[in-house]
Amino acid sequence: MYVRFVRAALAVAMLSAVAVVPGRAGVASAAGTIEITDPLLLSKIAAASAQRTEGVASVSVEVLTADEAGVSVAVVALGGTVTGTVPGAVVQARMPVTKLKALANTPGARFVQFPRLSGRVPVARSRTEVQGTGTVGAEIAITNADDWHDAGFTGTGVKVGIVDYFNLSLWNTTENGSVPDSNHQFCQDTIPSGLCTTPIGGSIVNDVGSGDHGLAVAEIVKDMAPGAEL
Repeated sequence: MYVRFVRAALAVAMLSAVAVVPGRAGVASAAGTIEITDPLLLSKIAAASAQRTEGVASVSVEVLTADEAGVSVAVVALGGTVTGTVPGAVVQARMPVTKLKALANTPGARFVQFPRLSGRVPVARSRTEVQGTGTVGAEIAITNADDWHDAGFTGTGVKVGIVDYFNLSLWNTTENGSVPDSNHQFCQDTIPSGLCTTPIGGSIVNDVGSGDHGLAVAEIVKDMAPGAEL
């Protein structure tokens, strides 16, 4: 019975995984084909198409795939040029924009995106290095989060809980909005150490010792997902 239970649990887990994993190279349309969804690639396609005065515009792409040989053949067949490969992982190519959807629907192609460059130097951003405060950080440029923000993915409708020590007196309202109110705080202090207005369920009493850590975590969350609720 135990073996049957484990097999059933594994089957359910596999079906669940299949249900939440996006299409091979993007998101499936109503017609069942895979669409390009990478915001950075979409912006490059628009820019290349606008600048092209004759012929077919082309862009650099990378295809995440375990079958680099098969995808490389497809690139050439679709009129593209393979510019690099990583066995079992990635194919980079220069592709006509009119052939990108066909490439996305190639068997073995998991995702088509604009190339991410390892070790890329992030765009310089102004920072104020004051303990416990901060401005929009380098993590946004490094992860291309601003491209997702521009495409409308800001974390709106998502709630994020942070378990940490806090000094909310250092909260940067200009960057992160209002300080979380009592309905968005839960404080538990079983020692007690005086960090909660009441031992369980009270509001936070600012921790001037290590409270800047929780604050820094909250600021990173708000940088990466400005629409999220803490």
